[in-house]
Amino acid sequence: EKELAKKGGFFRVLAGMRYTHPAIGEALHLFQKEGVGKVVPVSLSPHFSRITTGAYLEEAKRVKKEDSLPLEILPAFSWYDHPLFIKGLSLRVREGLAVFPPEKRPGVQVIFTAHSLPESYIRDGDPYVRELEATVEALVRVLGSVDWHLAYQSRGRGGGKWLGPLAEEVLADVRRKGYRDVLVVPVGFTAEHVETLYDLDHVLRNQSLDWGLNFQRAGALNTLPEFIQCLAAVVLQGTRQM
Repeated sequence: EKELAKKGGFFRVLAGMRYTHPAIGEALHLFQKEGVGKVVPVSLSPHFSRITTGAYLEEAKRVKKEDSLPLEILPAFSWYDHPLFIKGLSLRVREGLAVFPPEKRPGVQVIFTAHSLPESYIRDGDPYVRELEATVEALVRVLGSVDWHLAYQSRGRGGGKWLGPLAEEVLADVRRKGYRDVLVVPVGFTAEHVETLYDLDHVLRNQSLDWGLNFQRAGALNTLPEFIQCLAAVVLQGTRQM
């Protein structure tokens, strides 16, 4: 909200979630009470999938329709390859690499992770993998020479076959090839939560320690200024639909 205020005009920013409070509907009702007429929903999931970003947008539309809210919903544009998003990720990667002694950094294996999804979604046209790979490609161009891998994590139990390879499978392959230094970078998650703090920092880290690996993890973007600037730019782009 402060970043948008720098651009001029009035902007009100609220959080809305699907499975806990404050819910998306609660945010929309508060917007309506405050006299807001146009809303730009911005998902914090950088890569579009119909069960994440798509579902959030559909929930906003459902509440607007069922509760007859006089709001105009202006969908935000994709930002998986936005220069400020890529810059923020590159800063986090470099912070992570800086933990290793200088002489070891060239051999660090960088593992980019994102949430796994059922493969059936991708076959049905979901752009998730394409956008994720575009993020990684743009990031690697900025970083320069790094040994990197793309892996999926936090796989669910149903829905048939899920996207792979899993992070633990990539970790095992890295170990078999004789590498010992690993930096995990959660490019699919922009804020710390259970899938970084538990799935990576607890489960994957403990597996790494059992295998004798030096495990480090890059932090999520959280409130990194470049990331906040990216989100503000996405909102402003959305308002140009007015």
